[in-house]
Amino acid sequence: MRKRIVLAILLLSTASLVTTNAQLRHVQGVSLIGISCGIVPGADGSTHIIGLNYSKYLQKKWILNLSGLYDSGTIQSINVKNYLFNGGVDYTTIQYGDFIYFNVGLSMLAGLESLRALETSEKKNSFVSGPSGNANIELYFTDRIVMQVKAEQNYLTGSKLSNWYFACHVSLRYCVF
Repeated sequence: MRKRIVLAILLLSTASLVTTNAQLRHVQGVSLIGISCGIVPGADGSTHIIGLNYSKYLQKKWILNLSGLYDSGTIQSINVKNYLFNGGVDYTTIQYGDFIYFNVGLSMLAGLESLRALETSEKKNSFVSGPSGNANIELYFTDRIVMQVKAEQNYLTGSKLSNWYFACHVSLRYCVF
């Protein structure tokens, strides 16, 4: 009899814990930290992105996003290295259950662009900044592990290479309650 009571209490507490954690997804006050990697594709070359990101869920469906990105690769026979800071907000437009969220957002980028020509080794550094629009999908694997797939269109003023560029990111994030 005691074994059945203990088993019933364990099952009820486990069900309660799962329900509580599922309700914590995408609610005000929850924070996520993570690592991103991605690519900036182009017809004449591409660069690879790696970075750290932080998200804080604000009121209802609003999300604050901050990230530091390092971007490097070769485009048009030029080595490109960018050190960028990105800050902005997203809004959840569609939600499927407690596991899939579709967000759209706007942000501002600022940082340093470093270009070096492969033939001449001439180097140019410049400060770049500008707006960015994005769309992303968040997939909750567990209550604390989230994968985000993000596509963004950026416009950088001050760039010596190209003002417009498209980027794709995949990040693995961990919920910090």
